[in-house]
Amino acid sequence: MARGWLAQAVSDAVVLAVVGLNAVVLLLDAFPEIHACCGPLLWVVDYICILFFVIEAIIKIAATEGRRYFHCGWNIFDLLVVLASSPALLVPFGLGTHLLAGLLVLRLARLLRFLKLMRFIPNIDRLFEGARRALRASVGILLVTIFYIFIFGIGATYFFGMGENALPEFSNPIVSMYTMFKVFTIEGWYEMADTIAGTSTALSAHLVRSFFVLAVVIGGIIILSLLNAVFVDEMSSDLAERHEDNVKELQAQINELQAQLNERLEYIVAKLEQG
Repeated sequence: MARGWLAQAVSDAVVLAVVGLNAVVLLLDAFPEIHACCGPLLWVVDYICILFFVIEAIIKIAATEGRRYFHCGWNIFDLLVVLASSPALLVPFGLGTHLLAGLLVLRLARLLRFLKLMRFIPNIDRLFEGARRALRASVGILLVTIFYIFIFGIGATYFFGMGENALPEFSNPIVSMYTMFKVFTIEGWYEMADTIAGTSTALSAHLVRSFFVLAVVIGGIIILSLLNAVFVDEMSSDLAERHEDNVKELQAQINELQAQLNERLEYIVAKLEQG
């Protein structure tokens, strides 16, 4: 009876409810006004949530004798999340207080357990398989994207990060790569181009705009379109294969029916000739 009660106490419904409570606590604690007046209370509730998750993991490991527990990928995921956030348990004992800010961030790891809701999505295994194929097929284009950002980042450093009119957005190759990545997303790229061109001579202004137009066309349009096309194609290939299998199955059934009809017609013709 005690074992059944424990199983109910750590059921998926209870665990998700505690995760939801923990999410609300973390949300409220992030408001400075609420933290100032209710911080200690929120910390106690958060601490109880941590204890619950640790006890839940211990109960499930003991109930499944360890081996069966680790055969489930979701159980391993839950345990890693608990281990990632468990150092916060040491804070009341004066341990790890110098790392308090980092421990507070680690508390957010527990909210990842909401991902378990994905188990209830229909055909989730098929979706994961499609995503895995899509990522594998997109590796080449991702490498091309990185190479593109690398080349344009170094070029932008030489063009705009040196000399008297050096811009902080291109102060070194790393910063320039980040800036070119923003250009790659096509978000406000023309504003940067116009700003630089506004402080340049007429010829330089045309070269600046041409540089950014080329970067946007290659990265933001061509490469991004290829990446989307490959990803969507691989994600939908499973559906196309299933349709193809259905068509083949229907064709086989039609051929079988046709053969049966032919046999029946031959039988009828033979009877008529005998008559």
